[in-house]
Amino acid sequence: CWSAIAPGVMGVIFIFYCVQWEPVKYGTVEYPDWAHIIGFLMSFSSMIWIPGYALYWMYTTRGSFRDRWIKGITPDIKSNRCKLASKSSDAHMMNESSARLIKNQGSFLTPNPSFVNQD
Repeated sequence: CWSAIAPGVMGVIFIFYCVQWEPVKYGTVEYPDWAHIIGFLMSFSSMIWIPGYALYWMYTTRGSFRDRWIKGITPDIKSNRCKLASKSSDAHMMNESSARLIKNQGSFLTPNPSFVNQD
């Protein structure tokens, strides 16, 4: 549902903006045409990436148009959901007191100690 509604609403807003556009003025002074063109190019440069990549992806992916379309609008989210332990298992749920037992995995600012060269 959202894969059709959200792009449709955004498209209608963009078309409405283009149809209702008026030259920008500062008081009684109107900006020159080249300033409007630069403004549109700056806006367009940030907006073109999503539909541009969608067209590139549709062109480079194999399969029929219908298969590519369905694959393109279907989320491919790999989640890291915790598996709940059964009551009969020895595993226990994490709580505040056992949180200190978690090994530091590092981040992009602090490297993971297991990947540091051990020479």
